[in-house]
Amino acid sequence: MRISKIQIKNFRLLKDFSLDLEDELSLIIGKNNTGKTSILTSLDKFLNQSSLRCFTLDDFNVELKNELLAYLSGTKEIPIENVYQPLGIELKIYIQYSDKDDLSQVRSLIMSLDPDDNNIVLKFEYNIDRELLVKLKDDYAEKSEKFDNKPNLFLKEHLGDYFGSVKKKSLLFSDETVSIDIVKENISLNDIISFNFISAKRSVTNKDTDKTLSHGNPPIFNGG
Repeated sequence: MRISKIQIKNFRLLKDFSLDLEDELSLIIGKNNTGKTSILTSLDKFLNQSSLRCFTLDDFNVELKNELLAYLSGTKEIPIENVYQPLGIELKIYIQYSDKDDLSQVRSLIMSLDPDDNNIVLKFEYNIDRELLVKLKDDYAEKSEKFDNKPNLFLKEHLGDYFGSVKKKSLLFSDETVSIDIVKENISLNDIISFNFISAKRSVTNKDTDKTLSHGNPPIFNGG
């Protein structure tokens, strides 16, 4: 059993991100400020945090943040009910299994009876529905002067009051509109997915005056 794909939407630098994973080892390489840490942080927040306050306004992608602020300030109208799409951050984890795997831990998440469908799709959402968005806008209008008429200040303090907790679902791979609510079904993911985020201490520098690569480099890198 392995994670085959990760998809992330609207988290920090990641607007609509998709990553296919290799069987054994996957490496993510890129320049600074391209989203490498955003990938790990989103996984950490969705999988390891349980608090309503685990997400902040700074976790929102710039476009998502600006859209939300536009609704609060009144420069953009909230769409009607049948058009509105919940605003927020999303994570999808695709898992593939085989006949050789012990499926006892994931049986409750398997959505298909098709023997050729060996996929589990987990979806995590931190979003706001239209009713709560309207309430958010109305509440801000009443209290805007207290926050110097700056909706971002109001959101930073009250984000969790309207977005609530993370929604968790298991989706049918062939039709992702079909799902079960993992929270309502009281299904624990702790024994299914384990994620550890280890921050690396780096001894490198970008300063031209300091040629250090690392404290632990062999002599060849130090002119030896």
